[in-house]
Amino acid sequence: MPNTVRRQDTARGESPVTGSLPIRDRMVRNIRTLLLARGWSENYLAKRCNMQQRSLNHFMQPGSTVSPKINTAERVARGLEVPVWILFLDDIADDIRMWRQMDRFAQTFPKLSREGRDMVMRSLDLESRHTRS
Repeated sequence: MPNTVRRQDTARGESPVTGSLPIRDRMVRNIRTLLLARGWSENYLAKRCNMQQRSLNHFMQPGSTVSPKINTAERVARGLEVPVWILFLDDIADDIRMWRQMDRFAQTFPKLSREGRDMVMRSLDLESRHTRS
């Protein structure tokens, strides 16, 4: 199949390049998913984040065009007990152990020697070839 750029689906707000939701919408969807998985309310999350519920609701409302600042995203992630990058994934996984492993990898990889990073990248290349076949 040739590489093609999808047209923007404005009804769903998809990106014309990746087909994914805009970052703000991904963040809101992922926060809602995590709240539902934990059985938490927005009010409870706001208290955990030490912020007013209306501040959280301001960008969480359906149809809102308000995008939170990165420090707000970091506060929400801490309140949800997940790394902030989880909020921006296209499709969050159900397995929190995987998130912790990925976060550990993200923290460790930059500290590796050049040879160590090269070895990890070769392993990833080999594994991705293996899983595609």
